[in-house]
Amino acid sequence: SAVVRRTLAGAAAGRPAPLSRAAAAAGRDALAEQFDPDYGGFGFNPENARRPKFPEPANLVFLLDQYRRDPKGGGKTPPGPREMVVTTLDHMARGGIRDQLAGGYHRYATSRYWIVPHFEKMLYDNAQLASAHLLAFELTADPRWRAEAEATFAFIARTMTDPDGGFYSALDAETGGEEGRYYVWTRDEVKLALGDGPDQEAFSQVYGLKREPNFEKNRYVLLEPRTRAEQAPTLNTTPAALEGRLAPLRAKLLAVRDRRPAPLRDDKVLTSWNGLTIAAYADGFRVLKDPRYRAAAEKAADFLWAKLRTPDGRLLRTYRAGRAKLPAYLEDYAFFAHGLLRLHAATGDPKRLAQARALTDRMIADFSDEKDGGFFYTADDHESLIARTKDANDGVIPAGNSVAARNLVALAAALKEPRYLDAAGKTLNAFSGRLAQSPSMMPLMLVALEEYLDARPDAAADAAPVVPPGRGSQDVVTVEVEKVQPVVLDGPVHWQATLSLTIKEGWHIYANPTGVEGIAPTQVIGDEPALKVLKVEYPPGVPKLLSSSGKEKVAVYEGKVSVLVWLTDTRGPGATSQLTVRIQACNDRACLAPASIPVKVWLPVPIGNP
Repeated sequence: SAVVRRTLAGAAAGRPAPLSRAAAAAGRDALAEQFDPDYGGFGFNPENARRPKFPEPANLVFLLDQYRRDPKGGGKTPPGPREMVVTTLDHMARGGIRDQLAGGYHRYATSRYWIVPHFEKMLYDNAQLASAHLLAFELTADPRWRAEAEATFAFIARTMTDPDGGFYSALDAETGGEEGRYYVWTRDEVKLALGDGPDQEAFSQVYGLKREPNFEKNRYVLLEPRTRAEQAPTLNTTPAALEGRLAPLRAKLLAVRDRRPAPLRDDKVLTSWNGLTIAAYADGFRVLKDPRYRAAAEKAADFLWAKLRTPDGRLLRTYRAGRAKLPAYLEDYAFFAHGLLRLHAATGDPKRLAQARALTDRMIADFSDEKDGGFFYTADDHESLIARTKDANDGVIPAGNSVAARNLVALAAALKEPRYLDAAGKTLNAFSGRLAQSPSMMPLMLVALEEYLDARPDAAADAAPVVPPGRGSQDVVTVEVEKVQPVVLDGPVHWQATLSLTIKEGWHIYANPTGVEGIAPTQVIGDEPALKVLKVEYPPGVPKLLSSSGKEKVAVYEGKVSVLVWLTDTRGPGATSQLTVRIQACNDRACLAPASIPVKVWLPVPIGNP
């Protein structure tokens, strides 16, 4: 199945790494390396701005947890956790990825700028983002994040909630075979709805309609190119007064939009995604004290408990049109138990704690790996489709093992039962090698690690931290320019530079490509406006079985390798350009902090030129 194929085996096959808070610091620094400082978000490629960008709320929750633990801390690689979160939330909230009329977020943006989304709306995104906004509001006291959570809850209540209490899965991106038609506007459509007066002018100013169309056929995805603090003075008002003026205008446009043919709705109720939504609503009640949020969480929890459980207490995965079916996966147990634990934290209701305990006990009985620790994605009696694998990475949907580990720590604290803490420790040890190798791939597992070490500080390793103190990847890798030669073609002069990377014995860096999605490969980029990197030719890597990757081989470079770079520079021959080589060095047990190594390249004059 696609779900099983997308999972990665756990790290149990390799030697466990020590449990250390240094893993969280390494993850924080790695995310800082991947962070887009101009538009927020992670994993962007400055050479390919049109690469899709996803919300990745797991990263935000981890960084907010880091900020909560040390508000003044930032790590070795700026920016700090708060700056990364606030920048990302700001650009997403003002971007086209957000539904500016009805609230809620689309699945992803088609470029680093968050302008045009893939218009599908997923329950799991909106549930997790509501939780992230609530946590941001708690930690920063900025009312904007409270408003974002409230707008998302309003969208879920209005469009994604079954009358019986469950939550639907998704809204399609297309209407009548045309993606985005339901959401986009022409200037004339906006004028027809709002009139041709000062209100329409203000709306058009704020939501980007005075700029060039950002979507096909001269249409607009509504977004806010500038902040309210920047917009308000140009309209001779304050941000608060401006919002008071815009709110009824958005309502008018939404009423018009509601008359359009709506996208198809996937009305399946998935246990796992509903668990995430219950957790969000429970946090909404705990933080905002709005009884509507408690009622929504309670009704959904009761619905799942009554309709998606078998008589022997096992969960079913999906419900539609009065029928529940399919054996549940690990994420169904973990996410539903997570929702129940958040509901207990918000209300103190002992029934929810008992339900979470029952689900967790069943999860341990059916999914645990008694030999190596952690939990398999399928139960021990589930039909074997390919193999019993363990989900390790926190992607757009968290890994079941990460959420399970957090649940176990929470249950141990609530019930005063060390056996749950023991199970959490065994799970963390199972993935400790992968945490050491690629900490930023598992941000919620890092949160679980921090929470586990809060509860059991004596389990922290004092020696052999994940990242050796004071060392970075630049300490074991050197980059030199071997040669540069001009290549005269039609038009501008081009140059071919040969870069030589020397890696100390016992270490490796990731090849480009690595062969494993999500691991950041070695990358050469240009650092100056005048410079353009035309092409980079990377040598093939050597397949290597790493202890943290289970049975999956990763392509790496060892010893000495050469990389060919074709470039041009508007300053012409005789200029000195600067390339940057991005690498991360690892050995068989640990990874150093990623590094960006600058390389000066002098561009020689072609022979025969004056």
